[in-house]
Amino acid sequence: MKRMKVLLAVALACLTTVSCAAAKDNTYIVTQEEYALLQKYKRLEEIMEAVDRAYLWEYDKGALLDGAAQGMLGALGDPYAYYATPEKMGDEQEMITGEYVGLGFEVFPNAVDNTITIRRVFHGGPAQKAGILPGDKILSVNGEEMTAYDLNKAVSIMRGEVGGEVTLVIWRETEAFEVTCVRAVVQTETLECELLEKDIGYIRLYQFEGGATQQFGEAIGSLREQGARSLVLDLRGNPGGLLNLAVEIANYFIDDQLVVSTKDKYGRTLSFYAEEGAWEVPVVVLMNQHTASASEILAMALKDYDVAKTVGTKSYGKGIAQTMIPFFPDGAGVQFTTDYWLSPKGECIHEIGVTPDYEVELAEDVMDENFDYIREKDNQLQKAVEIIREMLAGVDEDAA
Repeated sequence: MKRMKVLLAVALACLTTVSCAAAKDNTYIVTQEEYALLQKYKRLEEIMEAVDRAYLWEYDKGALLDGAAQGMLGALGDPYAYYATPEKMGDEQEMITGEYVGLGFEVFPNAVDNTITIRRVFHGGPAQKAGILPGDKILSVNGEEMTAYDLNKAVSIMRGEVGGEVTLVIWRETEAFEVTCVRAVVQTETLECELLEKDIGYIRLYQFEGGATQQFGEAIGSLREQGARSLVLDLRGNPGGLLNLAVEIANYFIDDQLVVSTKDKYGRTLSFYAEEGAWEVPVVVLMNQHTASASEILAMALKDYDVAKTVGTKSYGKGIAQTMIPFFPDGAGVQFTTDYWLSPKGECIHEIGVTPDYEVELAEDVMDENFDYIREKDNQLQKAVEIIREMLAGVDEDAA
Protein backbone atom coordinates (compact mmCIF):
# COMPACT_ATOMS: atom_id res chain seq x y z
CA MET A 1 0.00 0.00 0.00
CA LYS A 2 3.05 2.26 -0.12
CA ARG A 3 1.98 3.50 -3.57
CA MET A 4 -1.46 4.44 -2.23
CA LYS A 5 0.08 6.45 0.62
CA VAL A 6 2.32 8.28 -1.81
CA LEU A 7 -0.66 9.06 -4.09
CA LEU A 8 -2.68 10.43 -1.18
CA ALA A 9 0.23 12.53 -0.01
CA VAL A 10 0.68 13.95 -3.50
CA ALA A 11 -3.06 14.65 -3.75
CA LEU A 12 -3.02 16.52 -0.46
CA ALA A 13 -0.01 18.51 -1.51
CA CYS A 14 -1.95 19.60 -4.61
CA LEU A 15 -5.05 20.51 -2.60
CA THR A 16 -3.34 22.55 0.11
CA THR A 17 -0.46 24.91 0.51
CA VAL A 18 1.61 22.87 2.90
CA SER A 19 3.93 24.94 5.06
CA CYS A 20 5.76 22.20 6.88
CA ALA A 21 9.37 21.51 7.72
CA ALA A 22 11.07 18.18 7.05
CA ALA A 23 13.19 16.70 9.76
CA LYS A 24 16.27 14.56 9.15
CA ASP A 25 14.36 11.34 9.92
CA ASN A 26 11.82 12.08 7.12
CA THR A 27 9.06 13.09 9.54
CA TYR A 28 7.07 16.27 8.92
CA ILE A 29 5.57 18.95 11.10
CA VAL A 30 2.11 20.00 9.88
CA THR A 31 -0.50 22.44 11.10
CA GLN A 32 -3.71 21.30 12.81
CA GLU A 33 -5.69 22.16 9.69
CA GLU A 34 -3.39 20.06 7.54
CA TYR A 35 -3.59 17.15 9.98
CA ALA A 36 -7.39 17.31 9.96
CA LEU A 37 -7.34 17.19 6.15
CA LEU A 38 -5.03 14.16 6.23
CA GLN A 39 -7.46 12.40 8.56
CA LYS A 40 -10.32 13.00 6.09
CA TYR A 41 -8.43 11.25 3.33
CA LYS A 42 -7.28 8.43 5.61
CA ARG A 43 -10.59 6.64 5.00
CA LEU A 44 -9.71 6.16 1.32
CA GLU A 45 -6.45 4.53 2.37
CA GLU A 46 -8.31 2.28 4.83
CA ILE A 47 -10.73 1.18 2.12
CA MET A 48 -7.90 0.37 -0.27
CA GLU A 49 -6.09 -1.61 2.44
CA ALA A 50 -9.27 -3.59 3.23
CA VAL A 51 -9.82 -4.44 -0.44
CA ASP A 52 -6.18 -5.39 -0.92
CA ARG A 53 -6.28 -7.63 2.13
CA ALA A 54 -9.57 -9.48 1.65
CA TYR A 55 -11.13 -8.98 -1.82
CA LEU A 56 -11.66 -12.35 -3.49
CA TRP A 57 -10.70 -11.54 -7.07
CA GLU A 58 -8.06 -9.56 -8.92
CA TYR A 59 -8.84 -5.87 -9.27
CA ASP A 60 -7.45 -2.74 -10.88
CA LYS A 61 -6.23 -0.23 -8.29
CA GLY A 62 -6.15 2.51 -10.88
CA ALA A 63 -9.81 1.88 -11.70
CA LEU A 64 -10.69 2.18 -8.00
CA LEU A 65 -8.93 5.52 -7.75
CA ASP A 66 -10.73 6.73 -10.89
CA GLY A 67 -13.99 5.58 -9.33
CA ALA A 68 -13.21 7.45 -6.11
CA ALA A 69 -12.61 10.63 -8.12
CA GLN A 70 -15.87 10.18 -10.02
CA GLY A 71 -17.72 9.46 -6.78
CA MET A 72 -16.37 12.62 -5.19
CA LEU A 73 -17.70 14.75 -8.05
CA GLY A 74 -20.95 12.80 -8.13
CA ALA A 75 -21.53 13.76 -4.49
CA LEU A 76 -21.67 17.42 -5.56
CA GLY A 77 -25.12 16.78 -6.99
CA ASP A 78 -24.06 18.63 -10.14
CA PRO A 79 -25.43 16.74 -13.18
CA TYR A 80 -22.72 18.28 -15.35
CA ALA A 81 -19.79 17.31 -13.09
CA TYR A 82 -17.58 14.34 -13.92
CA TYR A 83 -14.04 13.02 -13.75
CA ALA A 84 -12.45 12.38 -17.13
CA THR A 85 -9.73 9.80 -17.55
CA PRO A 86 -7.02 10.58 -20.11
CA GLU A 87 -9.01 8.53 -22.64
CA LYS A 88 -12.20 10.45 -21.90
CA MET A 89 -10.33 13.72 -22.31
CA GLY A 90 -9.70 12.61 -25.89
CA ASP A 91 -13.47 12.72 -26.42
CA GLU A 92 -13.49 16.27 -25.07
CA GLN A 93 -10.87 17.23 -27.63
CA GLU A 94 -13.08 15.71 -30.32
CA MET A 95 -15.87 18.05 -29.21
CA ILE A 96 -13.54 21.02 -29.71
CA THR A 97 -12.12 19.98 -33.09
CA GLY A 98 -15.21 18.21 -34.45
CA GLU A 99 -13.00 15.44 -35.85
CA TYR A 100 -12.99 11.73 -35.02
CA VAL A 101 -12.05 8.43 -36.63
CA GLY A 102 -15.10 6.48 -37.66
CA LEU A 103 -17.67 5.93 -40.41
CA GLY A 104 -19.33 9.33 -40.62
CA PHE A 105 -22.92 9.13 -39.46
CA GLU A 106 -25.10 9.94 -36.46
CA VAL A 107 -27.16 7.16 -34.88
CA PHE A 108 -29.82 6.94 -32.20
CA PRO A 109 -31.58 4.14 -30.28
CA ASN A 110 -34.94 3.79 -32.00
CA ALA A 111 -37.55 2.89 -29.38
CA VAL A 112 -40.15 2.12 -32.03
CA ASP A 113 -38.44 -1.01 -33.36
CA ASN A 114 -35.50 -1.35 -30.92
CA THR A 115 -32.90 -0.80 -33.64
CA ILE A 116 -29.84 1.39 -34.00
CA THR A 117 -31.08 3.82 -36.63
CA ILE A 118 -29.01 6.24 -38.71
CA ARG A 119 -30.28 9.81 -38.41
CA ARG A 120 -27.69 11.69 -40.49
CA VAL A 121 -24.91 10.71 -42.90
CA PHE A 122 -21.98 13.13 -43.10
CA HIS A 123 -20.98 14.39 -46.52
CA GLY A 124 -17.82 12.81 -47.91
CA GLY A 125 -17.47 10.26 -45.11
CA PRO A 126 -16.98 6.49 -45.45
CA ALA A 127 -20.69 5.77 -44.88
CA GLN A 128 -21.83 8.08 -47.65
CA LYS A 129 -19.25 6.62 -50.02
CA ALA A 130 -20.56 3.14 -49.18
CA GLY A 131 -24.14 4.17 -50.03
CA ILE A 132 -25.57 4.26 -46.50
CA LEU A 133 -28.63 6.52 -46.14
CA PRO A 134 -30.48 8.28 -43.33
CA GLY A 135 -33.16 5.96 -41.96
CA ASP A 136 -31.07 2.81 -42.51
CA LYS A 137 -31.02 0.47 -39.51
CA ILE A 138 -27.92 -1.33 -38.26
CA LEU A 139 -28.60 -5.01 -37.51
CA SER A 140 -25.03 -6.15 -36.86
CA VAL A 141 -21.49 -4.81 -36.62
CA ASN A 142 -18.56 -7.05 -37.58
CA GLY A 143 -20.75 -10.11 -37.22
CA GLU A 144 -22.25 -9.19 -33.83
CA GLU A 145 -26.01 -8.65 -33.74
CA MET A 146 -26.94 -5.27 -32.32
CA THR A 147 -30.12 -3.71 -30.93
CA ALA A 148 -30.85 -0.25 -29.53
CA TYR A 149 -29.56 -1.47 -26.16
CA ASP A 150 -26.15 -2.12 -27.71
CA LEU A 151 -25.69 1.41 -29.05
CA ASN A 152 -22.56 2.27 -27.04
CA LYS A 153 -20.94 -1.05 -27.88
CA ALA A 154 -21.72 -0.62 -31.58
CA VAL A 155 -20.26 2.90 -31.64
CA SER A 156 -17.13 1.66 -29.86
CA ILE A 157 -16.59 -1.01 -32.54
CA MET A 158 -17.29 1.36 -35.43
CA ARG A 159 -14.66 3.77 -34.14
CA GLY A 160 -10.99 2.88 -34.07
CA GLU A 161 -7.90 3.27 -36.20
CA VAL A 162 -7.81 4.91 -39.60
CA GLY A 163 -8.00 2.32 -42.38
CA GLY A 164 -9.74 -0.38 -40.36
CA GLU A 165 -12.67 -2.14 -42.00
CA VAL A 166 -16.11 -2.35 -40.40
CA THR A 167 -18.77 -4.64 -41.85
CA LEU A 168 -22.39 -3.71 -41.21
CA VAL A 169 -25.62 -5.50 -41.94
CA ILE A 170 -28.14 -2.83 -42.87
CA TRP A 171 -31.93 -3.06 -43.00
CA ARG A 172 -33.53 -0.71 -45.54
CA GLU A 173 -37.30 -0.74 -46.07
CA THR A 174 -37.91 -4.44 -46.85
CA GLU A 175 -34.49 -6.03 -47.16
CA ALA A 176 -31.19 -6.56 -45.38
CA PHE A 177 -27.79 -6.24 -47.03
CA GLU A 178 -24.14 -6.19 -46.04
CA VAL A 179 -21.81 -3.24 -46.55
CA THR A 180 -18.16 -2.74 -45.61
CA CYS A 181 -16.82 0.71 -44.70
CA VAL A 182 -13.23 1.81 -44.12
CA ARG A 183 -12.67 4.05 -41.10
CA ALA A 184 -11.36 7.55 -41.80
CA VAL A 185 -10.98 10.92 -40.11
CA VAL A 186 -14.47 12.44 -40.22
CA GLN A 187 -15.55 16.04 -39.69
CA THR A 188 -18.81 16.18 -37.75
CA GLU A 189 -21.52 18.05 -39.63
CA THR A 190 -23.13 20.46 -37.21
CA LEU A 191 -25.88 21.79 -39.46
CA GLU A 192 -27.96 21.50 -42.61
CA CYS A 193 -29.13 24.35 -44.80
CA GLU A 194 -31.36 24.99 -47.78
CA LEU A 195 -33.35 27.70 -49.53
CA LEU A 196 -36.98 27.30 -48.46
CA GLU A 197 -38.27 29.88 -50.93
CA LYS A 198 -36.57 32.23 -53.37
CA ASP A 199 -35.47 34.63 -50.62
CA ILE A 200 -35.91 32.65 -47.36
CA GLY A 201 -32.92 30.67 -46.15
CA TYR A 202 -33.06 27.87 -43.57
CA ILE A 203 -30.32 26.59 -41.28
CA ARG A 204 -30.84 23.83 -38.75
CA LEU A 205 -27.99 23.92 -36.25
CA TYR A 206 -27.58 20.63 -34.39
CA GLN A 207 -24.88 21.54 -31.88
CA PHE A 208 -22.22 24.10 -30.96
CA GLU A 209 -19.18 21.89 -31.41
CA GLY A 210 -16.15 21.42 -33.63
CA GLY A 211 -16.36 23.28 -36.90
CA ALA A 212 -19.77 24.84 -36.23
CA THR A 213 -18.59 28.41 -36.85
CA GLN A 214 -16.88 27.59 -40.14
CA GLN A 215 -19.80 25.47 -41.35
CA PHE A 216 -22.26 28.19 -40.35
CA GLY A 217 -20.31 30.80 -42.28
CA GLU A 218 -20.20 28.59 -45.36
CA ALA A 219 -23.95 27.99 -45.08
CA ILE A 220 -24.68 31.72 -44.83
CA GLY A 221 -22.46 32.38 -47.83
CA SER A 222 -24.20 29.71 -49.89
CA LEU A 223 -27.67 31.00 -49.02
CA ARG A 224 -26.74 34.58 -49.86
CA GLU A 225 -25.37 33.48 -53.23
CA GLN A 226 -28.72 31.80 -53.90
CA GLY A 227 -30.54 35.05 -53.18
CA ALA A 228 -31.59 34.62 -49.56
CA ARG A 229 -32.37 37.88 -47.78
CA SER A 230 -33.88 36.36 -44.65
CA LEU A 231 -33.24 33.35 -42.44
CA VAL A 232 -35.06 30.77 -40.35
CA LEU A 233 -32.57 29.51 -37.74
CA ASP A 234 -33.75 26.19 -36.32
CA LEU A 235 -32.37 25.50 -32.82
CA ARG A 236 -34.96 22.89 -31.86
CA GLY A 237 -33.34 19.96 -30.11
CA ASN A 238 -29.94 21.70 -30.00
CA PRO A 239 -28.43 20.82 -26.59
CA GLY A 240 -25.75 23.53 -26.80
CA GLY A 241 -22.01 23.04 -26.59
CA LEU A 242 -19.16 25.53 -26.48
CA LEU A 243 -19.96 29.06 -25.35
CA ASN A 244 -17.37 30.66 -27.64
CA LEU A 245 -19.05 29.13 -30.69
CA ALA A 246 -22.38 30.69 -29.70
CA VAL A 247 -20.63 34.05 -29.54
CA GLU A 248 -18.93 33.52 -32.90
CA ILE A 249 -22.22 32.61 -34.59
CA ALA A 250 -23.91 35.61 -32.96
CA ASN A 251 -21.38 37.73 -34.90
CA TYR A 252 -23.45 37.14 -38.03
CA PHE A 253 -26.46 38.94 -36.53
CA ILE A 254 -25.24 41.25 -33.74
CA ASP A 255 -22.98 44.16 -34.56
CA ASP A 256 -20.21 45.08 -32.07
CA GLN A 257 -22.27 44.54 -28.90
CA LEU A 258 -22.34 42.30 -25.82
CA VAL A 259 -23.53 38.75 -26.54
CA VAL A 260 -23.24 37.12 -23.10
CA SER A 261 -21.46 37.51 -19.79
CA THR A 262 -20.59 34.99 -17.08
CA LYS A 263 -20.57 35.43 -13.30
CA ASP A 264 -18.84 33.13 -10.80
CA LYS A 265 -19.29 32.53 -7.06
CA TYR A 266 -17.11 35.53 -6.22
CA GLY A 267 -19.10 37.90 -8.39
CA ARG A 268 -16.36 38.09 -11.00
CA THR A 269 -17.64 38.56 -14.54
CA LEU A 270 -16.41 37.95 -18.05
CA SER A 271 -18.03 39.62 -21.06
CA PHE A 272 -18.10 38.34 -24.63
CA TYR A 273 -18.76 40.71 -27.54
CA ALA A 274 -19.71 40.32 -31.17
CA GLU A 275 -17.54 41.89 -33.82
CA GLU A 276 -18.57 44.35 -36.50
CA GLY A 277 -20.13 43.26 -39.80
CA ALA A 278 -23.51 41.69 -39.00
CA TRP A 279 -25.82 40.41 -41.75
CA GLU A 280 -28.83 42.66 -41.23
CA VAL A 281 -31.78 40.62 -42.50
CA PRO A 282 -35.07 39.39 -41.00
CA VAL A 283 -34.39 36.35 -38.78
CA VAL A 284 -36.75 33.96 -37.00
CA VAL A 285 -35.41 31.45 -34.46
CA LEU A 286 -37.18 28.13 -33.87
CA MET A 287 -36.86 26.69 -30.37
CA ASN A 288 -38.37 24.05 -28.09
CA GLN A 289 -37.95 22.43 -24.68
CA HIS A 290 -34.74 20.74 -25.84
CA THR A 291 -33.10 24.01 -26.92
CA ALA A 292 -30.47 24.44 -24.22
CA SER A 293 -27.27 26.10 -23.04
CA ALA A 294 -25.34 27.71 -25.93
CA SER A 295 -28.53 27.62 -28.02
CA GLU A 296 -30.27 29.68 -25.36
CA ILE A 297 -27.33 32.09 -25.24
CA LEU A 298 -27.74 32.75 -28.96
CA ALA A 299 -31.54 32.94 -28.82
CA MET A 300 -31.52 35.33 -25.84
CA ALA A 301 -28.94 37.63 -27.44
CA LEU A 302 -30.91 37.86 -30.68
CA LYS A 303 -34.09 38.44 -28.69
CA ASP A 304 -32.58 41.10 -26.41
CA TYR A 305 -31.43 43.17 -29.38
CA ASP A 306 -34.67 42.53 -31.29
CA VAL A 307 -32.74 41.31 -34.32
CA ALA A 308 -34.82 38.12 -34.46
CA LYS A 309 -38.25 36.81 -33.52
CA THR A 310 -38.54 33.50 -31.68
CA VAL A 311 -41.13 30.81 -32.40
CA GLY A 312 -41.96 27.51 -30.69
CA THR A 313 -42.09 26.52 -27.04
CA LYS A 314 -40.14 27.57 -23.95
CA SER A 315 -36.51 26.44 -23.96
CA TYR A 316 -34.82 24.09 -21.48
CA GLY A 317 -33.43 26.66 -19.05
CA LYS A 318 -29.72 25.85 -18.66
CA GLY A 319 -28.24 29.18 -17.61
CA ILE A 320 -25.01 27.82 -16.16
CA ALA A 321 -21.58 27.15 -17.60
CA GLN A 322 -19.06 24.42 -16.84
CA THR A 323 -15.26 24.50 -16.83
CA MET A 324 -12.95 21.63 -17.72
CA ILE A 325 -9.82 21.61 -15.53
CA PRO A 326 -7.01 19.37 -16.87
CA PHE A 327 -4.47 17.59 -14.71
CA PHE A 328 -0.86 17.05 -15.73
CA PRO A 329 1.12 15.09 -16.72
CA ASP A 330 -1.31 12.21 -17.30
CA GLY A 331 -3.94 14.28 -19.12
CA ALA A 332 -6.96 13.49 -16.93
CA GLY A 333 -9.33 16.25 -15.86
CA VAL A 334 -12.49 17.28 -14.06
CA GLN A 335 -15.52 19.27 -15.13
CA PHE A 336 -18.06 20.99 -12.94
CA THR A 337 -20.30 24.05 -12.93
CA THR A 338 -18.43 27.30 -12.29
CA ASP A 339 -20.59 30.19 -13.57
CA TYR A 340 -24.01 31.54 -14.33
CA TRP A 341 -24.38 33.14 -17.73
CA LEU A 342 -26.34 36.35 -18.25
CA SER A 343 -28.07 37.72 -21.34
CA PRO A 344 -27.11 41.17 -22.73
CA LYS A 345 -29.87 42.65 -20.55
CA GLY A 346 -28.44 40.89 -17.49
CA GLU A 347 -31.11 38.19 -17.29
CA CYS A 348 -30.35 34.69 -15.95
CA ILE A 349 -32.65 32.06 -17.42
CA HIS A 350 -31.43 29.10 -15.36
CA GLU A 351 -34.33 26.75 -14.56
CA ILE A 352 -36.62 29.32 -16.21
CA GLY A 353 -35.94 29.06 -19.94
CA VAL A 354 -36.50 31.46 -22.81
CA THR A 355 -40.11 32.21 -23.65
CA PRO A 356 -40.63 32.61 -27.42
CA ASP A 357 -42.28 35.67 -28.93
CA TYR A 358 -44.79 33.35 -30.62
CA GLU A 359 -45.71 30.25 -28.62
CA VAL A 360 -46.60 27.44 -31.01
CA GLU A 361 -47.00 23.86 -29.80
CA LEU A 362 -45.77 21.27 -32.28
CA ALA A 363 -48.60 19.30 -33.90
CA GLU A 364 -48.84 15.64 -32.86
CA ASP A 365 -48.18 14.09 -36.27
CA VAL A 366 -45.14 16.16 -37.27
CA MET A 367 -42.39 13.65 -36.41
CA ASP A 368 -41.62 10.64 -38.59
CA GLU A 369 -40.48 7.21 -37.35
CA ASN A 370 -36.87 8.44 -37.22
CA PHE A 371 -37.90 11.34 -35.00
CA ASP A 372 -37.28 13.95 -37.68
CA TYR A 373 -39.65 16.70 -38.77
CA ILE A 374 -42.01 16.07 -41.67
CA ARG A 375 -41.58 19.33 -43.56
CA GLU A 376 -45.15 19.50 -44.93
CA LYS A 377 -46.66 19.09 -41.44
CA ASP A 378 -44.19 21.22 -39.45
CA ASN A 379 -46.55 23.92 -38.11
CA GLN A 380 -43.76 25.67 -36.16
CA LEU A 381 -41.68 26.09 -39.30
CA GLN A 382 -44.77 27.23 -41.21
CA LYS A 383 -45.37 29.93 -38.57
CA ALA A 384 -41.73 31.03 -38.85
CA VAL A 385 -42.03 31.38 -42.63
CA GLU A 386 -45.26 33.35 -42.22
CA ILE A 387 -43.51 35.80 -39.89
CA ILE A 388 -40.52 36.07 -42.23
CA ARG A 389 -42.81 36.98 -45.12
CA GLU A 390 -44.39 39.75 -43.02
CA MET A 391 -40.94 41.05 -42.05
CA LEU A 392 -39.77 41.02 -45.67
CA ALA A 393 -42.90 42.86 -46.73
CA GLY A 394 -42.10 45.54 -44.17
CA VAL A 395 -38.53 45.84 -45.46
CA ASP A 396 -39.79 46.20 -49.04
CA GLU A 397 -42.28 48.91 -48.01
CA ASP A 398 -39.53 50.86 -46.24
CA ALA A 399 -37.32 50.57 -49.32
CA ALA A 400 -40.13 51.85 -51.53
